[in-house]
Amino acid sequence: MLDRKVYIIGGGNMGASIAEGLLDDNINNSKLINIVDTDKKLKKIFIKKKLNFTTEIPKSIKDSLLIIAVKPQNFENLEKSFFPTQKNNLIISIMAGVTIKKIKSKLKTEIIVRAMPNLNSAIKKGYTVLFGNGLNKVEKKIIDYIFSTIGELSWVRNESRINLFTAITGSGPGFIFYLMEKYQVLLEKNGIDKLKAKKIVRQLFDGSIDYAKKSKKDYAVLRKNVSSKGGTTEAGCKVFDEKKFEYILEEVFHAAIDKAYELGDKK
Repeated sequence: MLDRKVYIIGGGNMGASIAEGLLDDNINNSKLINIVDTDKKLKKIFIKKKLNFTTEIPKSIKDSLLIIAVKPQNFENLEKSFFPTQKNNLIISIMAGVTIKKIKSKLKTEIIVRAMPNLNSAIKKGYTVLFGNGLNKVEKKIIDYIFSTIGELSWVRNESRINLFTAITGSGPGFIFYLMEKYQVLLEKNGIDKLKAKKIVRQLFDGSIDYAKKSKKDYAVLRKNVSSKGGTTEAGCKVFDEKKFEYILEEVFHAAIDKAYELGDKK
């Protein structure tokens, strides 16, 4: 359960996922969760979920936790006066690419944690990567608690690693959906109707993931086990190798990492 007030700045998908994760874990958390967003249309949605909603952060708050869940492009538009003046509030940013140094230039605080959750957090199956220095045991414990309500988590020792995981896990669901999309297109090209193709792809990915979980073997071993010598799977995987699919994937990750740095450098 929460031990302090939490102000989630940004009521979009990720901000809402964090709020709902905390609420689902313990209904008493609702008294401490505050959604901060300038879009007043969101008020009814969060009030219905028994969460506090406000368009601005009280200036007098202290010993609270602020989660910045706005888009990186919108961070620069927030005035310094938007944030409380106290220095003893713990700040968590889930903005892709925006460095701690840049956040400190706007906020009067020393302790800032960067977090990179992903889309799957909305169904409590997310993976969050975190970085932060100077945290005491109590602060680290509350941060671990918050993100454990929406999935798995791990900490990295260097801030630069956050951009790596922004590409791998943050953008990861989008890359998986891209593969699913193209698989569905391929099925439709071969005469399978759209709804059936979608169902086949969903079951294929879902079943494969569940199988991998239960077997606990390395993915390479699982792939070899299903690839009979001289069979169809082996023939298909050879095309992946010939087309250098591994290198294509590396290019995909590097493009996403470069974009994360670009977002952080924008003024």
